[in-house]
Amino acid sequence: MKNYYDILEVHPEAGKEVIDASYKALYRQNNPENFETNEEKAEAKKRRKQLKEAYAVLSDRRKKMKYDKFFDETDGNVEIKKIPNETILAFIAFSILIIVMAKYIIDSFFPKFAKFTEFIGNTPVLQLILAFVLLGIAVHFFWKNIKKK
Repeated sequence: MKNYYDILEVHPEAGKEVIDASYKALYRQNNPENFETNEEKAEAKKRRKQLKEAYAVLSDRRKKMKYDKFFDETDGNVEIKKIPNETILAFIAFSILIIVMAKYIIDSFFPKFAKFTEFIGNTPVLQLILAFVLLGIAVHFFWKNIKKK
């Protein structure tokens, strides 16, 4: 996500009137007819597109509230970095490796797991393990909800 306040050159606490005025001034300033070379005209069109996007969010009260919440949570660091192609390729290669290894994992792990569950059966050990799992889940959700507030 882009920093819309920087694009419109306004302070995050600016009112709607300031946002409107800044948008109109910058939009007029970046009119492609004001430039001579094709590169400058293309840059002006790109800048106008960014201005429209930023204005669409900051001029709408609901969208601005959502954006401001995200802006505050990230301390103004709203730029999202692109994932390099190498990372995507590594993820795909790792996924393929997991899929290929799945047969080996299933054949070796699940028979041992089945023997383990037979050993535990309906004993107090199983009930204790299940109680700890349920307690862990409850603590996780409780902590997650408390941390949000």
